[in-house]
Amino acid sequence: MPLAAVSICESDVSTPDFDRFAMGANATEQLYKVLADEDVVSEAVVVSTCYRTEVYADVTEFHLGVERIVELLSTVTLARRTEISQVGKVFYGRGVAEHLYRVSSGIESRILGETEVLGQLKSALGDARQAKVIGKILNRLFQSALEVGKDARSKTAISKGATSLASASVRVLESRIGVDPADATVALLGAGAVGSEIAEVASGRFRKLWISSKSLQSAEAIALRFGPSVSAASFDMVRSLMSSVNAVVYATSASEFLLDSAEIEVLSTARGPSRLVLLDLGVPRNVHPGASEYTNLELVTLESVNALLDVEAQKRTGSVKDVEVLIEGALEEFELIGASRNLDPVIEALYRSAENIRLEELAKFAPKFVNLGDKEKAAVEALTHQIVAKILHQPTSQLRRQAASSELGRLLEDVRLMFDL
Repeated sequence: MPLAAVSICESDVSTPDFDRFAMGANATEQLYKVLADEDVVSEAVVVSTCYRTEVYADVTEFHLGVERIVELLSTVTLARRTEISQVGKVFYGRGVAEHLYRVSSGIESRILGETEVLGQLKSALGDARQAKVIGKILNRLFQSALEVGKDARSKTAISKGATSLASASVRVLESRIGVDPADATVALLGAGAVGSEIAEVASGRFRKLWISSKSLQSAEAIALRFGPSVSAASFDMVRSLMSSVNAVVYATSASEFLLDSAEIEVLSTARGPSRLVLLDLGVPRNVHPGASEYTNLELVTLESVNALLDVEAQKRTGSVKDVEVLIEGALEEFELIGASRNLDPVIEALYRSAENIRLEELAKFAPKFVNLGDKEKAAVEALTHQIVAKILHQPTSQLRRQAASSELGRLLEDVRLMFDL
């Protein structure tokens, strides 16, 4: 059965429109339930992130399988079937493995070489196992993809430098605070995905990191994951800390400014000659842009962090070819796996046919064996087994040697024809 994949990436559609193709946890669970009952799909893995929506499947028939996947995606997303067909990329056979390897290695990511995708693929594999819609083929393929991703990062420079918003943000802070990071204190507002990642990267890099959230419990849960250099704080406590810390990071989705123009003026006065870095990663912005007008306040925006990521990514572009060499080697192994999918059933059928012939012939001669003892009958049974095994050993060995040959398909067809399999 052929492998098929349907992929929709944010880069293939305009950014605001990607939400129409995105899937949350509930939609993913719903899709798995439907896929489990699909006759045309024997295995499936769904990859759903803020950047991509993909379905990898082992299908009974390629075109029918792709059509059905597109139709099912239209039932669990806001996009119509025609929209998915227009923007979705379709991969077949070897192309499925190549695309997945490129994704796992980070060369198809929005930030070249980023590492988060490995965790996302691992989670997708776990979800597929839990939904019981994955078998040997996709399990082996995804495990191989995870290994390719690890090799790409350990054997090439594809992940060198800042590869995530969190790592770039910490780099920016270290370069702007004006003191040794080991002596600096930082306050972080936001305990969501971005805030949590920044806390993980910043842990141990600064003398003290205070993390705050609307829910103090959320902040405390994150702080507990790290050492004593990270502590939770209430919003009110952060306000009082702002007169003494070296930097404040804003990473919330608040609809209004968390630091408005009036508060900025008060803060600037309270700081005196002491400099404060305000890193605003909020969408929409958390800090009033008027902060940039004060000499003792340095406002750094999300655009500045993204600019650093772009510069770092440009440095890594030369490593893409190195990663592609690794991928090519992994694809050769994949093709051997694919060949074995076609080869093993033929060899099994050949042995099964020979075994049936052996049993039929023994049945014909059964009347002549009535006077044989158990030991003699066992000897005849063993002898006939050995004869069949020796006859088939050479041809099956030759078939396995041709596993990677372009002629394998023709050879298997000849075997099926000659032995009526």
